[in-house]
Amino acid sequence: MVSEQIGGLEGRLLFPFMFSLFMYILIANVVSLVPYSYAINAQLIWTIGLSVAIWIGCTLTGLANHGAKFFGLFLPSGTNLPLVPVLVIIELLSYIARALSLGLRLGSNILAGHLLLVILAGLILNFISISIFTFALGILPLSILLGIVALESAIAFIQAIVFTILTCSYIKDAIHLH
Repeated sequence: MVSEQIGGLEGRLLFPFMFSLFMYILIANVVSLVPYSYAINAQLIWTIGLSVAIWIGCTLTGLANHGAKFFGLFLPSGTNLPLVPVLVIIELLSYIARALSLGLRLGSNILAGHLLLVILAGLILNFISISIFTFALGILPLSILLGIVALESAIAFIQAIVFTILTCSYIKDAIHLH
């Protein structure tokens, strides 16, 4: 994943960081599926803080590697002169939105899955506690809940991959300027 996104020597040098980031997110997501555990990646302040730190690192890397040429990232080549101010503002806002969207994507997906599990588990518990008949019927919703837990496990893995790939892409833009 790192060599495909970043490539070259930089990709090999950044592999330990990317692997650590991937494993951290994956382990934090999987541990949060354990009942009564703390879901750190469901806390939006944590995930946005992590993504802003990565964004700042990418920006500083781009400035260190390219100096003032890094700002060429905000102006697409071949742009007509009257459109330059508008496109620079749009590209700058898009670049800043990367910091928020990376963290919001991870946090909201994990939070939504956990809320779904909590709500369904509470409804199933209320349903099976009504009578012996509903207790017997409760096996069907319980099996659906177990299927959703399996789906959440897959989402935990996918979110770790997405976060890492997007981080690689942002670092690639900072190193190679497109």
